[in-house]
Amino acid sequence: MHMRMFALCSAVLSAVIALSGCTALPVSPASPLPLRTELPLPTMEPIIMPTPLQQPTEFSAQGSSGITGEVPAELLAAVMADAAARTGIPEDGLAVIQDQAVVWPDGSLGCPQPGMMYTQALVDGYHILIKAGESVLDYRATQRGSFTLCERALRVPPAQTPDK
Repeated sequence: MHMRMFALCSAVLSAVIALSGCTALPVSPASPLPLRTELPLPTMEPIIMPTPLQQPTEFSAQGSSGITGEVPAELLAAVMADAAARTGIPEDGLAVIQDQAVVWPDGSLGCPQPGMMYTQALVDGYHILIKAGESVLDYRATQRGSFTLCERALRVPPAQTPDK
């Protein structure tokens, strides 16, 4: 008799446990979960990192405050060849104003193009400014060696360009 009672209690307890997991909690449409609709806009400037990686500086008419000598020679040679091909100025007529190691905030390398999507991860790379005649070509590169010309070339008056 005790065995029957024990079996019956076990069966009832198992049924209660099984059914308790199947019930749904009521959801009130009057109290929806709050949604965040405004997201912060990402900055397109590189992130300042401790030395040796530094934030790139823009070339100004007063002079250059850029750091040079941080880009690998092969990458710098490829950028110089590209600058010469784009401008028609021989490589020996170009001047490196800045070639600096930086960390870009995303895959756009600080130069997003309209309608494009980019990886949202930090990208180790380089910021390279090349003086070509009266223009400054603004190159952005990754550590893997890919580079792009940021089409917002900076204009520099000839009388105020740094000697390099």
